[in-house]
Amino acid sequence: MEGVEFTSSQPSGSNNAFSLNQAVVQQLENNNGQGLCSSVHAPSHKENKLTVSTALDKSDKQPQQSWTVIGKAKQFQLFFLLKIILGQNPTEKKNYVYQIISDVPGLRTYVVTTIKGIKVIKATYESEESAQKVLERQIIEGNKVRFCKIEGINQAQDNQQSYEIRIWDVPLDIEKDIFEQHLRSIGNVKSIKFNIKQLYYEVAVTFADNKLEKCFKKEWVIRFCKHVFRVFPSTLSREERNHRFKYVLKLANLPSGTCAIDLAEIANITKAKAIFLPKNKFSRNYEKERFA
Repeated sequence: MEGVEFTSSQPSGSNNAFSLNQAVVQQLENNNGQGLCSSVHAPSHKENKLTVSTALDKSDKQPQQSWTVIGKAKQFQLFFLLKIILGQNPTEKKNYVYQIISDVPGLRTYVVTTIKGIKVIKATYESEESAQKVLERQIIEGNKVRFCKIEGINQAQDNQQSYEIRIWDVPLDIEKDIFEQHLRSIGNVKSIKFNIKQLYYEVAVTFADNKLEKCFKKEWVIRFCKHVFRVFPSTLSREERNHRFKYVLKLANLPSGTCAIDLAEIANITKAKAIFLPKNKFSRNYEKERFA
């Protein structure tokens, strides 16, 4: 039909917009050959390289870690004889002394203890300056005795005439009065104390003199009837005490009812210094084990 033109159903404005979008997409694809990789969500390789190099530079600048060795803090120990302090019991004596030295700073520990048979107050300070203040402090009015270091206690022990031993392995069913008479027959006894240690008594015996010191330095036991008890004098050093447990011989499959005195012949042959037959802790009749 002449004079008639066919036109598209889409408006001309939409064609222009479509052409413009195509041009933008083409331009993005041609931009450094990266396409959509140059968008905000996909950073360029240059930015990645810069980030990696910056991280390496930061890691180089970080200080190297090293171990710090922390040494043991120094402690300054002081001692004061308990027996010369006024008071009815150790607690009263300890409190009396504490009131006198409580204003000195740096106190770490404050206890009553026994050193080589001598009861003392032990005070531990953080600094030498604080310890020196306590050394110069008068504790008892009219008495020149002051706090001292461990050397002073050792000297006092050497000058002390009394002597203490501890007897192990004493059975709980022993005749205590007869055993005490036996101990008093050995020497001049000042006091006897029975302390329960698991299945046995540990008997602390204090003598008025040290005449028996050489005896118990050589002899490691006390014999009483059919029993043989181990003895540990308070004057033993740690090395001497540990030496008494160093060499041990075990005898097994002993007849039921065997006592320490029954093994005396074996002890003489083997030159044993002590014999110990332990109690059976599972026995209802407080029976001995069948080994020594």
